[in-house]
Formats: sequence, C-alpha cells, structure tokens
Amino acid sequence: MQRNSRMRRTLPIVGGIGLLLVAITLVIITEPAPVTTKPLVADPAPVTVVTVYAQAFAPTLTVLGTTSARWRAELRARSGAQLHWLDDSLEPGTIVHKDQLLASLDTTVLEAQLAQAKSDVAEAKLQLTRTQLEQAVALKMLRGEQNTAFGRREPQVAAARLALSKARATVTSVEKMLTDAQIRAPYDAVIFQRQVSHAQHVEQGQVLFEIAASDSLDVKLPISDNQWQRLSGELGKAKISLEDRQQQRWPASLRYLAPLANEVTRQREIVLRVDTPYQRIPRLLPNQHVKVHLRLTEQQDAMQLPLSALTRDNEVWTVQEARLVKEHVRRLQHTEASVWVIFNESPSEPRQVVLYPLHSMLPGQVVTPIEAEL
Repeated sequence: MQRNSRMRRTLPIVGGIGLLLVAITLVIITEPAPVTTKPLVADPAPVTVVTVYAQAFAPTLTVLGTTSARWRAELRARSGAQLHWLDDSLEPGTIVHKDQLLASLDTTVLEAQLAQAKSDVAEAKLQLTRTQLEQAVALKMLRGEQNTAFGRREPQVAAARLALSKARATVTSVEKMLTDAQIRAPYDAVIFQRQVSHAQHVEQGQVLFEIAASDSLDVKLPISDNQWQRLSGELGKAKISLEDRQQQRWPASLRYLAPLANEVTRQREIVLRVDTPYQRIPRLLPNQHVKVHLRLTEQQDAMQLPLSALTRDNEVWTVQEARLVKEHVRRLQHTEASVWVIFNESPSEPRQVVLYPLHSMLPGQVVTPIEAEL
C-alpha cells in the first residue's frame, strides 16, 4: 500500500519534468536559423558646383579720398593806403591768370617817398665825392709823414659810402612798395574770397584776396596696410580716376607719396593730382569726399566665383575626383554678386567650385557634384 501511495505522489512530478523536457526540445528544434545582416551603404552627399576657368582680369581698388586746394594763399596789402582801383569781375570762383592785375593802391605817398629817396642818393653821392677830394688833399699834405686814420680821412670816406648805400637801399625799398601797390595774381588761380571793396582804405598786412592754384587740385588718400600691400608694387602703373558726388569721372595721376604717416590714423597717405578741376561745370571743389578707383595691373589667372562660394576665412571648397578639397585663394576684387580670386596652387587649372559650402564639410569627403549654371 505504501509503495502504491509513493508512486501516486511521484508520478505527477515525473510527468511534469517530462513535459518540461519535451517543451525545451521543441523550442530548440523550432528556433529559426540566425539571419546574416549586411551593413547599409550611404550614397555620397550631393553638392552643387560650378565649373570656372582662368581668364585675364584687371582688378580695381576703390578707396575714399578728400580733395584739397593746391597752393592756397592770402594776398595782403604791403602798405597802408586808399584803394585806387579794383576789378569788378573778381567774385569768388573767378579764375585769374598769372600776373593779372586784381587791384591797385593809391601811390601818391609812395611816389613822394621815392622822390625823397632819390634826392638822398644824389646828396649822398655828392657828399662821398667831397669827402674823397678832401682825402686826396690830406694825403698830399701828409706825404712822408706819419698820421692817424682820421687824418687820412678814412673813416669819413667809409661813412659817406655807407650813407650812399643806405640811400640806394631806400630807393629800392620804395620802388618795391610801388610795385606791390599793384596787386597781381602770383600764378594761375581761382578766387576763393574777396575781402576788399571800392575806395576802401586798407592797412599794411590786411588780407585782400584768398586764392588757390587753378591748374590742379590735390586728392589725399589714407591707405591701410592691406591696401598698401596690393598697391606698393603697382602704384606707378595704376590707372587712376575719381568719382565725385555728381557721379562725374575725373582722371587723376600720382603726385607723391607722403613721407610721414598720418598723426591720427598712423596710415600711409597718397596724394593724387587732378588737372583743371575748376574749368568744368560742375566743378570739382576742395574739401569734399570722392571715390578713387585705382585700376591695377591685369592678372592672367583670375577666376570669377559666385559670392556664396567664398568662406569667411577666404577659402574655397572644390571637388576633385569626387572628393572635397579646401583651397586657399587671394582675393582681387568684389562685385555685387561675385568675387575675383586667384588660387594659391595651380591657379590656371579649371575647378569645380562648391556653390554653397557647409560647416559640416570635411576634406576628402566623397560627394556627388551637381553642375549648376552661373
């Protein structure tokens, strides 16, 4: 009986174990075979490119300059007198020629002074002759005897000669004052201001006219270090023109390079020359800002790129054999929508230039170039 009861208790356990083994066997038999996965291959990223070729190009450097009057001067009265004559046409802006009579002072007093000075010259000559005659007589009387210089009349003759020289210098001075009483233009000039009127009494040293040279005008250009690096070797060959506020073009030429740096900006300064600035209408006036265009030497290996192709670091991405390459360039000139550059390496070789470079681009990255039209 006990054996039967034990068997009844162990049979469920044995049956459960058997079922568990059968289930494990079925799971192992029915498990699917492992699947071998292949890695996904990404397609090369597409980039928009344009093909550019080397060509000749003469860059133009544009800088701001300031016009300045040439040989600005003040014409002053050399003596005090009544104004005798004045040219009625001499208004500000009038162009006058060298030695043209502008005004004249009354010379009555000067003429009287000249007559007196000439009289003094004649009197001094007479006194010198008399003194020399007295000296000749004294020397004959003192022949063979020792005597002083005063006895030989040497100081008297020297004083008479000095008196004659003084009288002659006075005549020269008064004649110069008579000449200066005729106010004439010292060079071809333009009248800036007239500060005298008819019948006016002027004092010695009073300003009558303010003038400046009319044959040319200066244009001063402050040049930065970067601009100077481009200009230093080509300044003498550059074709220069300037544009005023009325969009008029004026030909210009190099006058000189200032030997000192600007005291405020510490920049170099170039001074240009513009001929006959007051002869055209409207005129080119002093003390105004102008645009100066310097056309530099023609470059044979220049390339014109879209403005978007140039990075902030002055670099360009190109595609070579389906891979990205970062190249350094030298900028020549910006326009409204493009930039002219020269590649540092192999500048004459055509290029596929990336039109819109991205920050995520890496050198050597494989890409698919898509050609676009400029």
